[in-house]
Amino acid sequence: MDIIVANAGVEVVYLPAIDITEEDYDKLFTINTKGAFLTVQGGAKHAGDNGRIIYISSSTITNILEGKALYGSSKLAPMYLVEVLAKEIGQYKQLEEIGMDIQPLHLRIVSAALLSSC
Repeated sequence: MDIIVANAGVEVVYLPAIDITEEDYDKLFTINTKGAFLTVQGGAKHAGDNGRIIYISSSTITNILEGKALYGSSKLAPMYLVEVLAKEIGQYKQLEEIGMDIQPLHLRIVSAALLSSC
C-alpha cells in the first residue's frame, strides 16, 4: 500500500457540553476517534516502503469553541493516537530506513496551503 488517508467524521452542529448524552458521545467517538484510529492502524500494518499514512483532523482542535466540546475532543484524541503510533512504528519498522511517513494534518494548514496556491 502506498498511501492511506483517514478523513472522515461526523459533527453535532452545536451542543453545549452540559447537554451531551451518552448516545451523542458514543456516536461521535466511534466514528471520529475509533474509526480514524483503526484506519490508520490498519494502514500501518500494510504500508510498504515509502508508504504514507495521513490523518486529517480539524481546525476545531486548536480553536476552542462553545458547543464543540464533543466534536473537538473526538478529533483531538486521534491526533495523539496517531503520533504515538508513528513513534512506535518508527521503532518497530525503522521508519527512517524504509521511508514510511505518518503525518497528522490540520485542516487549517491544508486550507492555507490551498488558498496560497490560488
